[in-house]
Amino acid sequence: CEKLGVDTKKMVHLPEGHDAKVFYFDEKIKKENFILFAGNLIPVKNPLRLLSAFEILSKVNSAIRLKIAGSGTLKNEMQNFIIQKKLIDRIEFIGQISAQELADQMRKAKLLVLPSLSEGWPNVIQESLACGTPVVASRVGGIPEIITEGENGFFCDHLSEQDIAIQMDKALSHRWISSKIEKIPSLYTREKIIEKV
Repeated sequence: CEKLGVDTKKMVHLPEGHDAKVFYFDEKIKKENFILFAGNLIPVKNPLRLLSAFEILSKVNSAIRLKIAGSGTLKNEMQNFIIQKKLIDRIEFIGQISAQELADQMRKAKLLVLPSLSEGWPNVIQESLACGTPVVASRVGGIPEIITEGENGFFCDHLSEQDIAIQMDKALSHRWISSKIEKIPSLYTREKIIEKV
């Protein structure tokens, strides 16, 4: 809109917002040693490349696991890859789950990964950050407006399995500060979006 000449003072950004009663940080919940992917198992979400990246990561981190929340047309192909690469005990499909279950998984996860080829303003990133979990994501759509590198996540090259693996490894060993992770989602709760509307 700016490029089209619209005055920025006349623009208000209204993303969907997240439900702060469901997606919130709880310091009493201990992190478990897994990475979470949440999204449709379709080409634009890039889950097959994520599996290849996880295979690379698993060679240097023998304890880390991957949980996949969602369903879609690529599930069979993903399952075949997991069997072929002998990663059955490291990768778990948890299917389509409720918002409450997703929030519980986000609070326990060490990291959310979203290596999408294209996005708008992905609520899943906002929800993960609200739960105190950092994100590794591609630099597409509105994601650069949500992530500040080193504060609440890292960017990855969504066309490179190697770089996705490197960024996941970097994020797992990074010292995160929960107040910085929660900063952006605190601006976009559903209540605040309703007020803006």
